[in-house]
Amino acid sequence: ADTAQISEQFIMQNCRGSNEYCNGGEAVVAMWQLSSQLQTVELSSNFEYSPTPKNNRAVHPKIDSKHFLKPFKEYPLKQLRGDTTGAVLLFNSETSSFNQSTIHTIKSWLARGFPVLAGMYVDLDPLQFYSYKGTSSFGVEHSCKAFNTDHQVMFVGYGKKNGKEVWILKNSWGPSWGSNGFFYVDVGTNSYCSENYAFGVVPKHAMIGDEAYES
Repeated sequence: ADTAQISEQFIMQNCRGSNEYCNGGEAVVAMWQLSSQLQTVELSSNFEYSPTPKNNRAVHPKIDSKHFLKPFKEYPLKQLRGDTTGAVLLFNSETSSFNQSTIHTIKSWLARGFPVLAGMYVDLDPLQFYSYKGTSSFGVEHSCKAFNTDHQVMFVGYGKKNGKEVWILKNSWGPSWGSNGFFYVDVGTNSYCSENYAFGVVPKHAMIGDEAYES
């Protein structure tokens, strides 16, 4: 089957509260709202990315209801009885960063091809981040001294870069930025506060026991 291209615009227009269109975004909240409040995701061909003021309104799906889909496993949300979410807590701390156990857990998710949502603090050194070309990795020189977050990205892999063990993260600024839209962070350095926060998403098709991912 062809890979469906999910519409970011549809999600952005329909997830509200702390996700107030272009005035802020929180992927974990969006996963809860997608799971508990929306009927489906949409195709990017139906709702192309266009974050203009005139699009700051909720919209109805265009796809036929028989094709409605939420392409992730859903789990009970402990904070709200009866609600569900697609985001599984892996790590979240303002006072500490990933330990070796968490690093191993995140690598195991990535090895299965499961995405891991992340946060970071670009304003720690915005000039270096904006001008990043992808030839190096961010490391201890950008370690997080005090937790903060102002941007969301996604862990997509891990490996070696210039002899260092690195995370591979996907930004949302398009392929002209960084390494074709991706960047590298040295594992264990908490560079740009990128190792304070991790939530996993399990694809709906994953043939694996749900209990393995209950948070």
